[in-house]
Amino acid sequence: METRWQRKDGEIIDVILSSTPLDASDHAEGEVGKGATFYFTLKD
Repeated sequence: METRWQRKDGEIIDVILSSTPLDASDHAEGEVGKGATFYFTLKD
């Protein structure tokens, strides 16, 4: 899933979210997730 988050300084950043169940046969056990950003600057 791709989304946008707003940082505390007000900048909007693109974030990719991913999650998977802890137990594939029992989703009630919960999920674990991660978020990744791809942030870079161009140099001369």
